[in-house]
Amino acid sequence: MVNRSIVHPRPVQRRAAHDQGAAHADLRPSGSSSGAGASPRRGGEALERYQTKTKVAPLSPNSEAGVSASAELLARKFEVEIALRMKQSVLRENNEEIRLLRAELAEIDRKLAICRRSDSSTRA
Repeated sequence: MVNRSIVHPRPVQRRAAHDQGAAHADLRPSGSSSGAGASPRRGGEALERYQTKTKVAPLSPNSEAGVSASAELLARKFEVEIALRMKQSVLRENNEEIRLLRAELAEIDRKLAICRRSDSSTRA
């Protein structure tokens, strides 16, 4: 039985392969087609060139940590939502596993709300 209640996101439009290579060419060390043997100093220089070209401001260490924590929470939220939907299609609503997943989802939502509040207070 197929669960048709899961909504599929819109398909992502992809650039042509030659466009993707050109967009990220500044991240590669000069004289190399891949960053496998790049030193940290050269990687930092490539990042600076990319930020200058695209006018992207670097994140402060605190901002970077906050973004990383939020991303990890969102990834976990998606995992829990998928597991919950799968279990709901097979198990009864009052099942212990479903209750635990709902509790975890509520906790993740609470943490994300805290992250959003702290993010909006630092912007003001």
